[in-house]
Amino acid sequence: MRYEIRREDRKEAIFDENGSRISEWFDWIDTNGLVKGESEYYRAGKDKKVAIFDVYGNKITEWFDWIYPHGLVKGECDYYIACKNKNCAVYHKNGQKVSEDFSMENVFSIEKMNFIDNFGIVEVRNRDRTVETIEFKLIY
Repeated sequence: MRYEIRREDRKEAIFDENGSRISEWFDWIDTNGLVKGESEYYRAGKDKKVAIFDVYGNKITEWFDWIYPHGLVKGECDYYIACKNKNCAVYHKNGQKVSEDFSMENVFSIEKMNFIDNFGIVEVRNRDRTVETIEFKLIY
């Protein structure tokens, strides 16, 4: 099935190819994930907060200050990186936090997530362009 974002009165919602609205109205919706056909998840923002929702409109994360699209939303794995109060961490889609906090202030971009044996590694490019790795234990 294909999905698209429609805008009305400065709000956005996702509609399926039959014209049925499948999400509530948000301040913004990211095209990564569901709309691009990468996964059954999408990020949406409301009142300066961000959460991840599934194709059925269920909110699967709490509201964060920011959530990166890498991992769960882009269909790469069952993990996502979310930030609150200037600290970020890696979370499993079930909501369990699986990494130590790391500072959001120095993060320029998330480069990639890798998985080795029972561990995951997130490569973060800092503002000074150096790459830092954040390790986390996988949940099966």
